[in-house]
Amino acid sequence: MRMSIILGSLLFWGLSAFAASNTCIECHTDELDKPFKHKAAVEDCSSCHDPDHEVRTGHPYRLYEATNKLCLKCHEFRPGFPSYGNASVGHPIDGHPTSRMKDPLHPEREFNCISCHNPHSSKMETLFRYDYSKNSVYQGHLCAVCHWNIIFVGEPPTPPPWHQ
Repeated sequence: MRMSIILGSLLFWGLSAFAASNTCIECHTDELDKPFKHKAAVEDCSSCHDPDHEVRTGHPYRLYEATNKLCLKCHEFRPGFPSYGNASVGHPIDGHPTSRMKDPLHPEREFNCISCHNPHSSKMETLFRYDYSKNSVYQGHLCAVCHWNIIFVGEPPTPPPWHQ
């Protein structure tokens, strides 16, 4: 009897999460329209967002926690890189910072994980927010998106729009 209650609860929770994600996608169709999709976003929107539009979590987009803290619940730095407590000085790529007061491309936004990675879907395999492919103005150079002058000479292109 007890086992059937536990299994029933798990089944209900799983179906509820599936229903919540499907309900979200009915209105937010553009969030998963790119070829590379974040597994968490496909499986269950409510793993990061409160699906109830009336709820105020204290974070943008009804996120349960601050962006970087939420990302680092599933994505940890590689060994040898700082944990969330020191996230402003470490990143798996060349010790790149992961938080700052302002995003260099979009100064009206805070710089955090989603400044570089789209948490839903992307044209790029690593869920990188901007297309830096060989066919783009960045010619395959990821760093050139923010650090144009390190790779190229001349005026940088207009920053890409936030939503691509």
